Amino acid sequence: MLLGGSDPAVLPERPRLLGVQGPETSGTSDIESAIEGARLLLLDALITSRRERFMSTTPVEASQFPLLLSQLMRSGPEQALPVQVICGSLDGLAQQMGADPVELLCREVLDRGHRLTILHHDLAALRIPDLQRLAVLAGAGADVRLLPRSLPTVTVVGAESALLHTSLDCPKQALLIRSPETVRALQRMHDGLRDLAVDFRLVRQAVPVLLRPSPLAEVLEKLCAGMKDESAARQMRVSVRTYRRYVANILKTLDVTSRFEAGMRVSQLGLTDLGRRLSPVSELAQ
Repeated sequence: MLLGGSDPAVLPERPRLLGVQGPETSGTSDIESAIEGARLLLLDALITSRRERFMSTTPVEASQFPLLLSQLMRSGPEQALPVQVICGSLDGLAQQMGADPVELLCREVLDRGHRLTILHHDLAALRIPDLQRLAVLAGAGADVRLLPRSLPTVTVVGAESALLHTSLDCPKQALLIRSPETVRALQRMHDGLRDLAVDFRLVRQAVPVLLRPSPLAEVLEKLCAGMKDESAARQMRVSVRTYRRYVANILKTLDVTSRFEAGMRVSQLGLTDLGRRLSPVSELAQ
């Protein structure tokens, strides 16, 4: 089954703005709606492919993937091609691509001057070794972004080709789709999800600092709960001045200037939810 390839995490609750009691933000709802729309679009793509009796689709084994990707990158126009990948974990992607995805994507896409965008499941991205391997791709020029839920793995190459991995039952097989209409729809889906996803570099910078057991992690939790400075400082057995110094450090880590902006950033990054879902926190990369 198409949707069997996903392993959705529990949708996060919407965190409150830091230190502010009031309505919850709507960012999580937007992401939830977009991901559900993406699932339906992927299902429609598979149904359309079957309806066309495979006139524009071809089964592809994982062992064929590296050569096929190389051929697709060379057969396109001379200008840089956009390559878009949605995946859950790099270990799973390695099974599906029949090769180390970092080496393959660097060699066939980035080193040849093409554009690479990766949408990755946030929980997998924040554990070793995915964190370091995604950092290699980001450092090589890939646009890496994180989503709070998994989707079936899709690789879109240019405007005319896409590889859709349809099920965990056959992790080493994909469908090569050559229907321009279907590929364009997959591109639009990817672009819409990208706009809602979180930049990997922001998460990589903020999460280890704010979620590793420390005073900052405790302060972040109290801020998200909407506690007043005096009450929070009393619970932590520190002075209000020290507590506010911790708050200032959090603002600096999040690269914002106010608590309101920090609340928006925490909501965007999903830091409070990641704190609940990651277990244990010590597995985060140093």
